[in-house]
Amino acid sequence: MERQADNNETITRFSVQERLAHNMVALCVLLQVASGMTMFLFNVTGINTDIARDADNTILNFHQMIFFILAFTAILIFVAGLAGVWRESLSVVLSWKRADFIWLTRMPLTAIMKEKELPPADKFNPGQKLWVIIACVWVTLQLASGFVLLINHDHIIALVIHAANAIMLLPMLLGHIYMAAFNSVSSPGLAVLFTGEVKRAWARDRYPLWVERIEEAAGDGKDQDRSRHRRP
Repeated sequence: MERQADNNETITRFSVQERLAHNMVALCVLLQVASGMTMFLFNVTGINTDIARDADNTILNFHQMIFFILAFTAILIFVAGLAGVWRESLSVVLSWKRADFIWLTRMPLTAIMKEKELPPADKFNPGQKLWVIIACVWVTLQLASGFVLLINHDHIIALVIHAANAIMLLPMLLGHIYMAAFNSVSSPGLAVLFTGEVKRAWARDRYPLWVERIEEAAGDGKDQDRSRHRRP
C-alpha cells in the first residue's frame, strides 16, 4: 500500500515563478529562431519582389519586438522571482563534482549498455546543468549582438556572432525539446511545464539527491512545528 501511494503521490518540481520564466524564455527563443531563420532564407534565396521585401521587413520588426520581450523577461526573472528559488537552482547548476563528470561520460553508454548505472542526480542532472549554462551564454550573446545590430544594422562582427550563435544552438535546442517532450525515460512529459508536479516515485528514481534533500527539509519543518505546539 505504501509503495502504491508513493507511485501515485506527486511532488512540486518547479514553482510558478520557474515555470513562467522557463515558458516565456522558451517561447521567445523559439520565435526568435523561427523569424531569424526565415529572414536568413529570404536573403539566401535572393527573392527581390515587393511582396518579399515587405514580408522581410515585417518579420524583422517582429524579430526585434521579440528581442525586447526576451530582454524584459530576462530582467523580470531576477527582479520578480523568489530569491530562495533562484538561489537553490543556481547553486545546483554551478556546483560541479567528480560524480557529474562521471555522469556525463557514462550517459552516452546507457543507450547501448542498459545495466550501466549513473551517479545520483540533484534537482538537475549534469546534462541539464550543462544545458542551462549553454542557454544562459546563448541568450547573453544573442541579446548583446542583437542590441549592437539594432544600433548598426551593418555591423559585420555582431552579425556573424548573431547568426553563428543561432545556427550552433539549433541542433541543441531540437535535442532539448526531444528529451523534454518526447523521451519518456528522461521526462515526465510537457504537463510539468504547466503544473510543476511530477510523480514522487519518478523523481526519486531520477533525482534521488533532490528528493532526499526536500524530504529532510520537510521533516525538519514538521519537527519544529511539533516542538512549538508541545506543552511545557
